[in-house]
Amino acid sequence: MVRARKLNVGLPIHLHRELVEQASTDGVSVNTLIVGLLERGVGAVKGLAAASDR
Repeated sequence: MVRARKLNVGLPIHLHRELVEQASTDGVSVNTLIVGLLERGVGAVKGLAAASDR
């Protein structure tokens, strides 16, 4: 994966903790986990928008 941009986001402590725990469970970095979650979320939003256009 080519890192094209940086995004600095302030997270509540509890959310950061959950992300760290999930990344550890999945055996990936927190960054990889967040990118995957964002990709799925954006895909879901696009899917909803496409469905509403029908």
